[in-house]
Amino acid sequence: MRNSNATIGNWYRDSEGDAFELVAFDESEDCFEIQYYDGAVEEFDRETWNSMDLQSVSQPEDWAGAYDNLCAEDYGDFESSQSEQRWRGELE
Repeated sequence: MRNSNATIGNWYRDSEGDAFELVAFDESEDCFEIQYYDGAVEEFDRETWNSMDLQSVSQPEDWAGAYDNLCAEDYGDFESSQSEQRWRGELE
């Protein structure tokens, strides 16, 4: 696939079989930012991006791979830290 028509939000598979989403293009750095299914982030300059052999693929059905390693502490304690009374109070 020719990479010049890349679209932010689309998923691609590289020649090694790794799937990733194109998440941003940084105009000031002229680089493409991607995020792999497992949450790892990487960036490529335009020359590298254009030389990559990519296939456009569908978004994974379970696209929450980046969150697979979270445990209960990562979510915080929502029940004790929030209350309806606190939400209805005046803004400071």
